[in-house]
Amino acid sequence: MARLLHIPHALKGGPFTVADAEACGIRRQRLRRPNFMRLARGVYLWSGLAPGPHAELAALCRSLPPGSAFSGLTAARIRGLDLVPGAPTEVTVPTAAAVRTRLGLKVRGSVLGPDDVIKVDRVPVTSAVRTWFDLARLRPLIEAVAAVDWALRRRLVSRSDLKLYVAAHAGWNGVRQVRKVLEYAEPKSESLMESRTRMLLNPRWSQRCGKR
Repeated sequence: MARLLHIPHALKGGPFTVADAEACGIRRQRLRRPNFMRLARGVYLWSGLAPGPHAELAALCRSLPPGSAFSGLTAARIRGLDLVPGAPTEVTVPTAAAVRTRLGLKVRGSVLGPDDVIKVDRVPVTSAVRTWFDLARLRPLIEAVAAVDWALRRRLVSRSDLKLYVAAHAGWNGVRQVRKVLEYAEPKSESLMESRTRMLLNPRWSQRCGKR
């Protein structure tokens, strides 16, 4: 009869690494047993603990440098907006961090202020204002407008909050586009498709496209 595996209390609180398990006397090979679930490379969860809604992101946090936060499309998806289905996980890390984009993970080095990061289910995520500021400056214009329409309609952010953030970060790349997005944004838009269609039919947008 197989001997029951004792699970140390330290491994029952959430995702843990192989190093954490070995420090508790659990060898790497034992992590393949049904007692554990593999969440990501080198990160596991005790099978007696139900995975949280963002278990994979929580696991990924273990391999990211301090001060990192999930951002862009991923931060938007956490709040209910799946703008680009199937897009890789996006994370913003300190500019000096030695982390690179890889399959399934898009890494962006940038400054994150103390008010730019919040916790959602223990996962660090960019604040709503920082999230939609990034989407507005980094996504294609039509997509950016659709994203901001969506957030304004749900009152996740306000036009005035975004304008204040723009004013405080006037020298950042993409701020010129954020101003255009705020000019075109319409909180009465009821869907992403409606926002995209409105932009495609907008005479000012059509003229801009024609000049390119």
